[in-house]
Amino acid sequence: MGGKMIIDNCKLIIALLVISVFPLSAQRHFSTACGSYKVSYNTGNFDYFGVVDGCPFAVADTGQFPQPIRAEIRNYLLNRVGADFFGRLKYSACQVIKPNADKTCLHDAQYAIQYYFEVEDSMRYYIALVMDLNGNLLSRHMLPDVKRNPKFDNIINLCDAFAITQADTFKIANQVLSLQYSDTKNAFVWVAATSYGNKYTNATKPPYLTINAQTGLVFKRVVSRMNFIRDYGQ
Repeated sequence: MGGKMIIDNCKLIIALLVISVFPLSAQRHFSTACGSYKVSYNTGNFDYFGVVDGCPFAVADTGQFPQPIRAEIRNYLLNRVGADFFGRLKYSACQVIKPNADKTCLHDAQYAIQYYFEVEDSMRYYIALVMDLNGNLLSRHMLPDVKRNPKFDNIINLCDAFAITQADTFKIANQVLSLQYSDTKNAFVWVAATSYGNKYTNATKPPYLTINAQTGLVFKRVVSRMNFIRDYGQ
């Protein structure tokens, strides 16, 4: 009986680890109170793991990464966001890519690592870095470049973003807010999109409204679009 209980507990721990390391296929909305309103929000950059999901990989720890790769990861992040914001990033998980002819992946991908930062309360924004054997970044940028935007981390809060959407003439039904990154703006943006189109908030369906998270200015109101969009600055 004792042995079976230990095995069952181990299975439970493994299942919980898998759930915590990798995102679920369907996004669950969270909510918070903004005055008398109940405002729904999602995890930021929820499709971050998509750059790894198609790869054959083994769950690893950073000790399994060669020291030069760990150094390149650190250098990239420090150069991208600066020392202060780098200190806000928290380690989430990492993987060693196992090449397999039956699965597609980013060209020459060998290592992947994920981090997140706390936006506010329980709201998180996730990033993933995928590198080749020499430490060259293969995945897209998911964080602003501090050299071109030194104040990128001055982000208006969720309730302020919600108030902006309420005051705007472009109304989003059943809206869900999420913090995203726009490469063309080199900034974080708040996106208000409909809940049914927000399964993956970084590849969502219109209609949606986009707010510059630094200035609070609405710069994009999209009613319809032929394809999914991944850069809300376009």
